[in-house]
Amino acid sequence: ELARGELRTEIARLAERSYVIPGSDRTRIGPKTLEGWYYAFRKAGLEPKPRTDRGASKIPLTVQEAILVAKRDNPKRSIRQLRLLMGITGITVTLYQIHFN
Repeated sequence: ELARGELRTEIARLAERSYVIPGSDRTRIGPKTLEGWYYAFRKAGLEPKPRTDRGASKIPLTVQEAILVAKRDNPKRSIRQLRLLMGITGITVTLYQIHFN
């Protein structure tokens, strides 16, 4: 929810950004277009809902703990190195389960 007056400020901020628009050479979206999209989105009842799995991990706790110990031991370890290390220690983990930002 936006407080009174925040919508216009937010739309102006979004209109100042550059975007990669597939199939177009344009990189900007006008404030009126953004505002139209916003109201169409609201009218359709497509209000964003918080994720039900927010804060939950699909990686088992034992694997999380082993990864943290390995990273603390050597922070420069890559994801591939961690995966290899987990395999050596008998912890099965697939590459898609580990994501570091």
